[in-house]
Amino acid sequence: MLRLLGLPLALSLLPLAASGVLANAIEWDGTNAVELEVVIAPGEKAAVCSTLARQQQVEWSFKGSKAVDFDIHYGQGASATYALRRFRMSSLQGRFDPPANQTYCWTWSNERSTPTTINLTLSPHH
Repeated sequence: MLRLLGLPLALSLLPLAASGVLANAIEWDGTNAVELEVVIAPGEKAAVCSTLARQQQVEWSFKGSKAVDFDIHYGQGASATYALRRFRMSSLQGRFDPPANQTYCWTWSNERSTPTTINLTLSPHH
């Protein structure tokens, strides 16, 4: 389940990864602030991705109903490069400063046996 919290912005669903692992994949255009609520099924992942220019800073934060594994990465599969990885976090925030023009994904993994809700805020830093 994905719920956009009352914001008119350009979000579009991305095709699911070839492995079928991503339960929710959303693309953010990187220009407007967004607030999202994503419910992640047990054993699944969810991702919010955006193509960002080098040093197009993004303020981000999330709060989960349960602890999850979290990362910000670009690339896919074995070739993924991680800008940030944290394990068993129920909330986190920061400012992301992309090192290169890439599509970056904020990704959460729910390894628990019950669904987890993530509330995410992304906004361009001016």
